[in-house]
Amino acid sequence: MWKSSPSFYFLPIVATAAPSKANTIYNLDSGLGNFFAATATPVTTTESAHQDVADVDLDSIKASQKLITPRRPVSRPGRPGARKALVAAAERLQAIEAEPVFCEEDARDHLIIEKILDDDRDQPIATSARRGLQSIENFDLAKSALKQADPTSPFPDLMLIRIMGEKLMDVRLVCPKASSVHQHAAFLVVSPNRLLAYNGAYSNIIEKNKAVQISKEILQKKDLFCAAKSAETYEGDAPAFFKVLGGGSPNEAYLRPAEAFEKLSSEVNLVLRVTDDYRVTTTLIFDFGSEIYVWSGRDARKTNGNYAKEYAKKLAKNGFSCQEAMFGCEMRVERPNWTILRHLHQGIQDILFSSKFWDWQSSELKHMMRTPVVVDKYACLTPQRRDPEDQAGALASRLRASEHPAPSLNLENFDFERETKDVITEDIRFWRLKDEELEEIGIRRLNNGEEVERETGRERLAYFYWLGRETTPKQQGLCALKLSYMAHNMPHVRQEQGAELPVFLELFSGNLVIRQPEQKELFFVVRGSAKPECSLEQLAQIWPLRSHAVYLEAKEGQPALLHVGAHCQEVHVANGLRMAELLSMDGLCTEGKPASLLQGDDPRYEWVIAKGRTRAPRLFRLYDVDGHEVTSNQYHPSAVAAFPHAQTQLRDTILVDAGGALWVWSDGTPSTHCLDTATRYWHGREGRCTVVEKNNEPAEFKALFQEWNNWPEDAENTTPEASPPRPLADCLSERRRTFTPAQLRQRESLPAGLDLSRLHKYLNDEDFGKEFGMSPKDFDALPAWKQNRMRQEAKLF
Repeated sequence: MWKSSPSFYFLPIVATAAPSKANTIYNLDSGLGNFFAATATPVTTTESAHQDVADVDLDSIKASQKLITPRRPVSRPGRPGARKALVAAAERLQAIEAEPVFCEEDARDHLIIEKILDDDRDQPIATSARRGLQSIENFDLAKSALKQADPTSPFPDLMLIRIMGEKLMDVRLVCPKASSVHQHAAFLVVSPNRLLAYNGAYSNIIEKNKAVQISKEILQKKDLFCAAKSAETYEGDAPAFFKVLGGGSPNEAYLRPAEAFEKLSSEVNLVLRVTDDYRVTTTLIFDFGSEIYVWSGRDARKTNGNYAKEYAKKLAKNGFSCQEAMFGCEMRVERPNWTILRHLHQGIQDILFSSKFWDWQSSELKHMMRTPVVVDKYACLTPQRRDPEDQAGALASRLRASEHPAPSLNLENFDFERETKDVITEDIRFWRLKDEELEEIGIRRLNNGEEVERETGRERLAYFYWLGRETTPKQQGLCALKLSYMAHNMPHVRQEQGAELPVFLELFSGNLVIRQPEQKELFFVVRGSAKPECSLEQLAQIWPLRSHAVYLEAKEGQPALLHVGAHCQEVHVANGLRMAELLSMDGLCTEGKPASLLQGDDPRYEWVIAKGRTRAPRLFRLYDVDGHEVTSNQYHPSAVAAFPHAQTQLRDTILVDAGGALWVWSDGTPSTHCLDTATRYWHGREGRCTVVEKNNEPAEFKALFQEWNNWPEDAENTTPEASPPRPLADCLSERRRTFTPAQLRQRESLPAGLDLSRLHKYLNDEDFGKEFGMSPKDFDALPAWKQNRMRQEAKLF
C-alpha cells in the first residue's frame, strides 16, 4: 500500500492512447445534424410510425477521441502555502508542450478468454483444451523472449544525497560538488564502490541518525548499485571527502532557514496521477526536482505505465524555477545530467525513493527478505507434530539466552535511553492537580553552580504526568484531560509510581523524594541502581525490612538514621548517605552525618532474607507453549536494583530467576509444560528450585519484592486449596508417573496438573501395548486423525 506524505500535491493527468478498437468510443454529437434535420417539423405518433428509415443517414456517425469531462473546481479550506504550491506546479506543467502524448495500447490490458461452446458441455474435453494439448510450443523461442536482467546501473556514477529537516527528514539528490555541502545537514556520497558520510557541525541528531539508517540499508542490501563494504564517516574540513566531489570546500555562507526546511522543500514536490475517463488507476509520477519516478501499483494498467514514462521524459527535458541552494545548481533552463528518471513497481523500490515518505511501510520487501523455507513434498501426507518436550526445550533455551531490553522513550523518531549522550535538559516546569485544575508549582533544584556552554540541536518538548500509587481513577482521568487541553499537540508520557522510566528519573538528577505531605516521622526505602536514577520512596507500612536493601528514617529535630541490610550493594549505601543530606537541607531532619545502623542493630525492626538472591531477579511469564520476559523500567544492566519488580506483576505462571534460586510461581496448579520448561531453563546451574502457588508464598519469596500485600479475596483470583511450596523435581516426577487404564478412564484419583488431552502418555509400555496393540513409538508415527480415533475407542481422549 502506498502512503502519501502531506507535503505532496496531486494533479490528475489523462492518459491518451493511440486510437484502437479497445479504447475508442463514439461521439454522438458528430453527425446528429444529418441524423435529425434541423428544420424538421413536429409529427404525430401515427406519422412517425410511417417514416421511411431509409432516409436516415447512419454513416454520418463518426468515431472520435474520448471526451474529457472537465471537473468544476470546488473551493475548500486548505493549509497555508498549499495554493502557492499548486500554482507553482501548474506553471511547471505549462512549460511542457501542449500536444498530447500518445502511446500504443498494451495488449496485456485486454486478455480474452475463449468462451466455452455449448457443444463442448457434454464432451469429455473442451475444444479449446484439445487445441492446447495438440499445439507445439517452441520453448527455446519463449526463453529468448523473456526479459534478461540489466546489469547496468540506472544511477549516476557519483551521487550526493542531502539529509536535512527539523522533524520530517527531507532526503534529496543534490549537485555532486563541494559547494552543495554545508554545516547544517548530513550528506552521503554514493559511488559504485564507496559510501561516504559527512555530518555537518550544526546538523541535529535526527539528521545524523537518518544518515546512519540509510547507510546501513545501502550496505546490507547493496542498494543504489553500491558495492561498498563499509561507510566512511567525515566531519569538519575532511579533504578526503571533498576530493571525491572534485575538490573544494563546503559552503560556509549557508544559513539554516528560519522555517522548517522540510516545509520549504515540499514546494518543489510535484505528484501527478495518471488516469483515464472511466476509472482511477494506481500509476503516479513523482517529480522531486532532481529525481523523477514513475510508480506503478500492482493493479496498474500497462498502457498507463507506458504513457507515464513518456510524460516523465517530457518533464525531465524542461527545467523549473527554484532557489539555487535547494539543489546546489540552477535548474531554470534544463535539468542536469546527474538527475534520475526511473520506473518503479510496487514492492520493488530503492532507499532513495522510500526515504521521501515519513511513514513508508514495505511489507513486500520484508516478505522477500525472509529465509526460504524448504518444504518436504510428502509433508501433506505426514504432517509434522512437535513433541511437547521439544517445545519446552526450545522455549527454555530462548529464555536463557535472552537479555533484558533497555527501557527507552521514543519522542519524534528518537529513542531516549538510560544516560543518553548529547541530550541536555534546558528547562523543567511542574504542575500539580489540585481539585480539578492543574496548578503550577515551584520546585527547588540543586546544581553545582557551573554553567557549561554546549552545542545544542533541535529542541523537543514533552509532558510527563506522574501518577502516585494512591491516586484515584477520577484523579488520573482529570489529570490526563486537563493536560490534553493545555498541550494537545505535544507528546504526553504517563509515569506510574514505582515504574518510572530512567529518562524521567534523570530529570531530577537523583534527588527525587516521594512522600506524604505534612508528616514529621518518615521512613523511606532507597531505590535506583545509579546516582542519576536514585529516589526515596516513603513506605506506607513498615514491613519486615529486606536484607538486600537500604532504608532511611527521618524525624524532625533528630539526625537521620540509615538502616543498612546485610546483603545490600555499596551503591545503595552511597545513595542513602547522599539522600540523607538532602533531607536535612529540606528541614525533615537535623543537619549532620546520619547514623548508620546495620541489620539487627535496631531491635524495633524485623529483617527478612531473600534466600538465594544473588542479583536483581528476572521474571518470565509462561503460557501453554510460549513465554516472554516481564520487563521492568527499574532493571539495570549491573543487576543491582533492589526491587525491579512489583507484586502486581505476578499472574498466570511466572519463573523468578534470583541468581542463586529459581521460583516457579503460579496462580493455580502449574502445567507440566511449565514445570518441564523451568527444569530445562535451570539445567546446569546450582541452587534450589521451588514451586510456589498463590496464597502460600514463603517469607523468603515475599522478600524479593519491596512490599507484599495479602491477595484480595476474589473467587477468580484465589486458590483456596493452594499447595505448600515443593521442590520442582518432586512436582515434575509426579506428573511423569504412570497409571492404570482404569485410573485414567475414571480421572478421579489423578493428581492436579496432568495433561488430560494426552492421557495415553501416562500408560506404561505393557498397558500401552494392550490398549493400542503397538508400541508408543509406532503410535507416535501414525497420523493425528488415526491417533485421535484410537484414543476415542480406548476412552483415553
